[in-house]
Amino acid sequence: MSDRDLLLTATVPGNPRPAPRPHQGQGRSWTPDWYREAKAAVAYALMLRRGLWRPRSEALFAVAIACFRGTRNRADLDNLAKTVLDAGTGVVWADDSQIEELVLRKLLDRANPRTWIRVWVLPGQQVLS
Repeated sequence: MSDRDLLLTATVPGNPRPAPRPHQGQGRSWTPDWYREAKAAVAYALMLRRGLWRPRSEALFAVAIACFRGTRNRADLDNLAKTVLDAGTGVVWADDSQIEELVLRKLLDRANPRTWIRVWVLPGQQVLS
């Protein structure tokens, strides 16, 4: 991805949290508080690195995500990525369908669990609106 323009790099401290399955009951669905908090932490880290610009709905991106987990507890890589991609919606990209390339890694780091995120703008794309 080195031929693209690096837009931002962000690190979110703490154990990466996977997106949960939808919770439903009594005719409604809800999102667990812990997941809302995990998404908010990622969104905040991205916002700090983003600056003042707003994402354009037609820009295309490449994203690399490395999830350094503090335990070997089961977590699907795609659900770990979903937390980051959902958190970036409206912050870095208008919709996660704008992500054309995605590189994922899940690693163990008991001493320093974190989520590392890099975002590139694909060639010829305008990001600012």
